[in-house]
Amino acid sequence: MENPYGPFDVGGSSSGSAAAVALNLAAAAIGTETSGSIINPAAQNSLVGIKPSIGLISRSGVIPLSHTQDIPGTFGRTVEDAVSVFAALIGKDAEDSITAFAEKFAGYDWSAHYKEDGLKGVKLAVPRALFEEAIPDGQTKLFEKAMDALRTCGAEIIDPIDLGADQDDLGFAVLLHEFKADLNAYLAKSNPENPIRSMDDVIAYNNKHAETMLKFGQNLLEQANGMSGELTEREYVEALERNRYLAAENGISATLKRAGADALLLPQDFGCNVGAAAGAPSITVPFIFTEDNEPFGITFTGNAFSEPALIEYAYAFEKAVNGRKKP
Repeated sequence: MENPYGPFDVGGSSSGSAAAVALNLAAAAIGTETSGSIINPAAQNSLVGIKPSIGLISRSGVIPLSHTQDIPGTFGRTVEDAVSVFAALIGKDAEDSITAFAEKFAGYDWSAHYKEDGLKGVKLAVPRALFEEAIPDGQTKLFEKAMDALRTCGAEIIDPIDLGADQDDLGFAVLLHEFKADLNAYLAKSNPENPIRSMDDVIAYNNKHAETMLKFGQNLLEQANGMSGELTEREYVEALERNRYLAAENGISATLKRAGADALLLPQDFGCNVGAAAGAPSITVPFIFTEDNEPFGITFTGNAFSEPALIEYAYAFEKAVNGRKKP
């Protein structure tokens, strides 16, 4: 899949859904995110991307990587388009018990949050340590412009703030352990005529058809297959508790409370790992294009189930800057 705007990265694993919307082949689309796979392609394709809180939308039927982070979300050319599909997906599913959290949004009027003054008086905190060493110079300048636009909309920017952890602190152990357990469970429930019943079977099939299946190797599969798949190892339990503590309790929640802020503000998809590990929602909104015509957007990230507020910020920003343009 190529980026509709030029020779740029098209984004993470939901890039096909994003590019289709950017090319006007669909009014909106659904993607899935484990860590950045909605937010990243949304930013790269000049789209609104909504990565919801874990618990709002069922994961049933989604090919899994990590049950503590996987979540379907939406792409749209506008906030309203993305929210319309997002709202339709929310609901309780007997096959996914965590969706009990969705009950409080039954019959919810999301359109009540389409407010052009939705940024007035809002405090946004910028955790620069999550991106300052990796962001290109040109994007840094665009982010400064985005913050000026937000101030014009009435927002207060708290810059910088210390999140207490960065993405490297979160590690990879949780994904490796959960990938094997979740994929094995998914394949075991598939059509009985399906000969691929486990991660072992996937790896064996790829080895047997190496010329077509292993152009990029299968290192992740092999690493994950080295785990027990039981999710009882001390390494897994400690890594899961550590991630949630660093990303959510002592990360997003504590930082916002300490700073008196309403949400985090980030350029593009920087910091997506933190939001993913916390099970927190993010919304990306188009802002502008680089001199080479590469899309650039900003992302709002909040506490779990803060989607109503994030939608207000996203809608107000979108109306103020009108940042998207057709490829």
